[in-house]
Amino acid sequence: MNYLKKRWAGLGASSALETLQLFLISLFCLECVIGGSGRIISFGYFSLRIILFMVCFFLTLPAVWRARTQLLHQTYTWIWAAFFLLLALYAVRGLRSGYPFSFVKQDVTIFLTLLLYPAFVICLNTRARVQWIVDVLYGGAILVAVVTLGLHVALAFASKAELTAINNFLNHTSYGGLALLGTSYYRIYLKSQMFLQVAILLGLHKIIAATSRRSKVFFLICEVVLVYATILSYTRGFWLGLAISCIILLLCCLRNWKKYLTTLAISLAGVACMFVISYCLYGSNVAFHTFTARVTGTAIDCLVDGSDNAIANPGNANGNKPSAGLSATQELIAKNSIAAQNLREATMEEHERLIAADPFWGYGLGKNLDGIRTDGRTEYTYLDLYMKLGLIGFLLFALVFCWHCTDALKLCFRRKKGVKGDVELVSTYLMAGYVGILVTSYLNPFLTSPMGIMLLLTLIISVKQDRLNRLPSAPIADCQ
Repeated sequence: MNYLKKRWAGLGASSALETLQLFLISLFCLECVIGGSGRIISFGYFSLRIILFMVCFFLTLPAVWRARTQLLHQTYTWIWAAFFLLLALYAVRGLRSGYPFSFVKQDVTIFLTLLLYPAFVICLNTRARVQWIVDVLYGGAILVAVVTLGLHVALAFASKAELTAINNFLNHTSYGGLALLGTSYYRIYLKSQMFLQVAILLGLHKIIAATSRRSKVFFLICEVVLVYATILSYTRGFWLGLAISCIILLLCCLRNWKKYLTTLAISLAGVACMFVISYCLYGSNVAFHTFTARVTGTAIDCLVDGSDNAIANPGNANGNKPSAGLSATQELIAKNSIAAQNLREATMEEHERLIAADPFWGYGLGKNLDGIRTDGRTEYTYLDLYMKLGLIGFLLFALVFCWHCTDALKLCFRRKKGVKGDVELVSTYLMAGYVGILVTSYLNPFLTSPMGIMLLLTLIISVKQDRLNRLPSAPIADCQ
């Protein structure tokens, strides 16, 4: 507690209003990390996340207005403004095309968190404040990892009714869910697990930067917990994103390869111990077997149901049938996998057809794949946006969401002489983790959620501080 008080005092808030602003932004970031879809705590239509967003936006508006001249001198501000103008135009086009208002509204509101860009830049304007937000992200991800491991332990002893209750809670709050895999093991999927891959890279940064043996050991333990929680998600998109993030980080910070290799060896040893613990809990090597099955693509899943442990949604199987000789549950799992694969294929084909028909202008926000989907969105994030915004709109989207990745790369490869290693370049580690999210978001709309946008905003302020030669900087403007 004393440590947190000392860190908070180091943020340099000069007034009660500024303290409140920093506190609410920190709370908003923490909720984005640990809150999943943001519906765990809600008051009717309004969730805690929406309330925090609105309070942060309006409370920082005076400070943003006073610093408007400085913001307008930044190229990214104009790109940001142009993107919102384009969203407004395409929302009008969608409404005039007769698309459901709820679909148009949905496509607009997913980007509203971007409105906090000026607040982040103006209020999180010193190195200490940026590091505080990065640590909030890291600490929140560790909490998500602990929850994942806790569920892993609980499932080893849970009854059928308890499994159903856990799954119902996760589904009701849109936090995640359980899925019965073909290995008879329950996959633990939490939407907040997207931050685990980012936290693993931040953990590398902390391990390398640690000045005492005690803190290094602590961060190594956290690294093992984060890696094992990522494995227990059994989400190949997360694994692929993490792998790409690690490759990018290695290429950017090749001089640290020995430290990375040492950390990897220790982490793998720790993960091996975790698998042994799982073996003791479950009485078999089902956790490791499921891991290898997911890697090879032989483990398929379906949702948990109180009546038969699985819910099948065959949909249009196009004549495909599960193999003979399967148990009832395995057959349901196989049918569910076939239906999901058919839906993905049909969705991608329809996306490609519509894009080919109008690749330049797009169809407007709210466009739905009629006959295939009924929710106005698909999990193919980039194809969905390209279809709705067209080529120009999609390129503008790419500029908004990738602009600071190139800035981070420039900073990494133009290090100031005399600075030892890459330890202080937090933006390099954040950028590598963020690119992993870009990859993961191809099949899941993480990037265009408040969680992904919050990560983008954190990358932006980190790059801005690292651009100032990694030295404590004077505030851009008083956040009051």
